[in-house]
Amino acid sequence: MKNYYDILGVSKNASKEEIKQAFRKLAIENHPDKGGQKEKFQEIQEAYEILGNDDKKREYDAGPRITNGSNFEFFFNFGGNNSNQKIKKSNHFYNCDITLRDVHFGLTKKIKVKRDKYCEKCFNSCQTCDGLGQFSRTVQMGPFVQHIKQTCKDCSGQGILYKNTQCCNENGKCNNGKISEEKIFEIQTPKGIHQNEQYIYSGWGEQAMRKNEISGDLIISINIKEDEVFKRKDLNLICELEFSLIESIIGKNIKLNVFDEILNLNSKIFGILNPNKQYIIYGKGLNGVESKRGDLYITVKINYPEKTLNDNEIEILKKTFQNINLL
Repeated sequence: MKNYYDILGVSKNASKEEIKQAFRKLAIENHPDKGGQKEKFQEIQEAYEILGNDDKKREYDAGPRITNGSNFEFFFNFGGNNSNQKIKKSNHFYNCDITLRDVHFGLTKKIKVKRDKYCEKCFNSCQTCDGLGQFSRTVQMGPFVQHIKQTCKDCSGQGILYKNTQCCNENGKCNNGKISEEKIFEIQTPKGIHQNEQYIYSGWGEQAMRKNEISGDLIISINIKEDEVFKRKDLNLICELEFSLIESIIGKNIKLNVFDEILNLNSKIFGILNPNKQYIIYGKGLNGVESKRGDLYITVKINYPEKTLNDNEIEILKKTFQNINLL
């Protein structure tokens, strides 16, 4: 029995959100399109399909089921001998990159997707294995009952057989028993969308072949690229500005582009700047749904001069600070 917790690198007490985050991270790192191994990627998907589903996770955590008396019943190869159980094929993942500016205004983006479906006119379900691609036989081993699955030799485990001597080429779409389809999905991201929000399109992942399979889904995840100026916390924007020592005291003119307007201000409105403090400009953060808007937080970095003051200079500064009540 596989340890799905080890596969995802989480503890048995991990929350549903922790399991979800671990899956997303591993799925991106091991995606075949990024050089990952398909077997490893499918194993990660398999683990998440179990641990990410409350009912399946509860059954998995319970372990092997105890039947009458002391007999134990073990199920191998994903589902034992239940031929009615549907097996979902792998999902396809796509990262949709957007900017922080797109988060502020919302975005409509079109993505073209292609899938190859098996032509029903060119293929028949294998009669030998009833389109399952395998047989199940039961072996009694003392008090244990084990269900073993064997690959169907007639269809080589495919579950389907090519029935025509040549491609039907119906309407010019069928190519050796496969029909290619293209579709443009229009993704509309709302204002204030968060990182890793997902859009799921059923049936546009890996395509089903056997009778007991259903096609996987296309899962599009939103990836918000880092901004050169701002960092984000919910709907709030955070930026760090640099000041010289004198600028931190007497002020400095600042120009900030917050996507839909240019802010012109002088830092003297905040007084003498404190590098351990955040300064807030209310209502100048990111747009959200229902006309909500966050705030702009400014942190400061003060570049102090590398200078050693002589006694005369120190006295001048003392008098100056006394005159303006800074001592």
